[in-house]
Amino acid sequence: MTELSGETNSTQPESDEKAEIPSVQDAPAAETTAPEIDIKDEMKESDERVIEFVCPICDRMIPHPPPEFCPHCSAHLQIVKSIFEIADRSIAEAARDISIGEIVKAEQRLQFVETVSKRHRTKVALVRAQILRLKGYPDKALENLNAVKDSLDPDDRVTVEMHSELTARCIKDQSDLASCCEHYNFALFQAKRGHFEEARESLAKALEIVPHHTESHALMGKVLMAMRDENDARYHLNRALATDPTNVSAMRTLSKMKWAGVENGFRRIAYKLNMSPPIAGSVFVVLVLILIAIVALLSRG
Repeated sequence: MTELSGETNSTQPESDEKAEIPSVQDAPAAETTAPEIDIKDEMKESDERVIEFVCPICDRMIPHPPPEFCPHCSAHLQIVKSIFEIADRSIAEAARDISIGEIVKAEQRLQFVETVSKRHRTKVALVRAQILRLKGYPDKALENLNAVKDSLDPDDRVTVEMHSELTARCIKDQSDLASCCEHYNFALFQAKRGHFEEARESLAKALEIVPHHTESHALMGKVLMAMRDENDARYHLNRALATDPTNVSAMRTLSKMKWAGVENGFRRIAYKLNMSPPIAGSVFVVLVLILIAIVALLSRG
């Protein structure tokens, strides 16, 4: 019994030490949680440091700690993140516009991105190359791709893969465009001879190879208009202008179709009034002028 009591006495200090352990464990716990907050703060500061290290407007280095305004272009550095987000969103929306055929909107968004951020010029060049490819200009698209080839970031795998994929497609499109142009040239020759059915068949083959070939759509509109198929003609002309709004041939053909519709309206009026179409048109114009004069007098009164 004495040995047992001796053992219990010898273990008594250990129980005292164990009693102090909870307080010791609480202290390190408080110390370990504090550095976690500091690490997060440091990560946030490092992220801001990376973003503000280069100005997204002028693409020049900024001293650290960064001032309120860029010393080179006077850009407000607190809106750097917003500029990046807006530019990224605009590029994504431009890609979506291309997928639904809104080429004009996509080009406008790219112009906006070029204005607000030079850091996005590589992505802008990629999207613009895609637009040129859809318009049927793979040579110009390859020029855009080659111009930004050396500025690609090897760590940005998405951009590198997109560049490689677009380059391969443009090279393939060059051979497809050659075949498309052969059908287009033959269709143009047949259309000038008045063989519209042969021209239509050849243009259908051309558009099967390159669906967005602007010149083929414009010529198809002319051919279908000559064949009295106004609905399909209008469709192809609008497709040509949707891809290339500056296509003069499509604009002229659509203007002729609109004027032909006005002339048909004059003919219907002339038939009802038993007049010749020029006289009916003159009467219609005079009535419109009289109506405008009456409205002007009433507005003054």
